[in-house]
Amino acid sequence: MARKDDRRKAGARGGKPGNGKPGRPARPGVKPPAAPPQPPKPKFQGKLLENEPLARYTTYRIGGPARYLLTAASPEDVARGLEMAQERGLPWVVLGLGSNV
Repeated sequence: MARKDDRRKAGARGGKPGNGKPGRPARPGVKPPAAPPQPPKPKFQGKLLENEPLARYTTYRIGGPARYLLTAASPEDVARGLEMAQERGLPWVVLGLGSNV
């Protein structure tokens, strides 16, 4: 007794090879669907850490936890981080490379 898989053969339903769907001939004048739109770019590419000890980021390894610590990956991240802080009424300080503490 033949199994279902054995009965199916390539092109058994007709249609032209390479049209994307077996058994359906390509319709004239119909364009294939466009590629799906790319997902929106993330608003923030760096890291936003909460209650992060600042000692890991300073030259002399001193500093307690910061409520929020932004490690930016680009100048756009810095701008977005400052916007977020202003929107929420949060105070902010730029650490640089940690030697200005």
